[in-house]
Amino acid sequence: MGARRTIEETLAEAESLGMFPRGALRIREIAARPTSSASDMEEAISLEPALSARVLHLANSPFYGLRRSVGNIREAVFVLG
Repeated sequence: MGARRTIEETLAEAESLGMFPRGALRIREIAARPTSSASDMEEAISLEPALSARVLHLANSPFYGLRRSVGNIREAVFVLG
């Protein structure tokens, strides 16, 4: 796949990030549920420090070409989709 990665793809690497299984399961459930909101995802990601760091890193990658840095999980969720 190309340089653009989704949160779901990042979650596929969750085991290598050392996430707690309960947190990874919750995030996958939120991603799969059509009625979930960005706030639901933000809250769940924020509870996992390793994933939070990775999501921020991805959102700030040059691929997205943003003019300013993404500084929090809420913004990162919107950037990554």
